[in-house]
Amino acid sequence: MLWGEDVIAGMKAGWNASEAVSEVTAADPRREWRQLAALDRSGGGGVFSGRQNGALVQHLVEDDLVVAGNILANDRVLTQMMDGFHNGRGDLADRLLAALRSGAKAGGDSRGLMSAAMLIVAQDRPTLTLRVDYDEKPIDKLESLLALTRDPAYSQWLDVLPTIDRPHGVGASKKSA
Repeated sequence: MLWGEDVIAGMKAGWNASEAVSEVTAADPRREWRQLAALDRSGGGGVFSGRQNGALVQHLVEDDLVVAGNILANDRVLTQMMDGFHNGRGDLADRLLAALRSGAKAGGDSRGLMSAAMLIVAQDRPTLTLRVDYDEKPIDKLESLLALTRDPAYSQWLDVLPTIDRPHGVGASKKSA
């Protein structure tokens, strides 16, 4: 079962994040070993945190923000992530990086931090998916990858890719105009 894709499909079909998460997780007999968080277009959050995900499993939801974690080092990690996001500067990606850094500084994963990921879905930009696994400094590496996406040549290429608002990309509509 691919929960993330199923939740996105549910939200496209009209469910809010909470409904989509509940619907998708209810059908999985191994759900207690999984965790899923989603944020819908209206800023509503939905989270499922299975109880078998480690000694400390938490999630926090507020308007326009969801943080979740498992195998956490302590109960301050998620509140520090929220603070990092709210106090972060820059665009959404920069604020997400600030949240990750704040969570790591508060203790992060009790086993040590070895991976970091970012997924940003926007109406007017191509989906941004960045992921670093098995790295000694995954947040630094994630920040480096993000910087590469901001390079002018890469940014220009992004402009021709499809988006939710422009399923044929800017380049395709400019040529046909």
